Amino acid sequence: MAIVYQSDAVVAGIMPDHSLAGVVLCRTIEFTPGTELAIADSVQMCPVFDNMKILGIDLSYQAFGASRTLNIGDGGNADRFFAALDVAAAAAKTMLADGDHVEGFNYEYTGEDTIDIVLAGGVWPITVTLKMNVYYKMTGVIGDEG
Repeated sequence: MAIVYQSDAVVAGIMPDHSLAGVVLCRTIEFTPGTELAIADSVQMCPVFDNMKILGIDLSYQAFGASRTLNIGDGGNADRFFAALDVAAAAAKTMLADGDHVEGFNYEYTGEDTIDIVLAGGVWPITVTLKMNVYYKMTGVIGDEG
């Protein structure tokens, strides 16, 4: 059975000031599992909420090892931002260059959810750290902002 883990960011909850029109915010998350994760296990990395528009996601990670892939998405679409991302070697990736920019770019949430990482292939070693920056803004604060 798949196990769901939560990053410190998800445990801390949602904290931005929702009244800032047009301001780009960033949530920075770092996760090291501490236990080996198996295929289909997921990590809830970043909380999201109503009217949050995702502008971009940056990733940096250590080498997971051969034949390791991740999907990064949410409860509505498990690979909304990255599909079958090859994490065998250490790298840095951006959603616009390496992810699913057609599906995920400027995606606006209409309720609370989390941005999740699901292990799609191989295992996530105990000591391998993944860092994520989620860039977003709040919509619905000023009339001409969509």
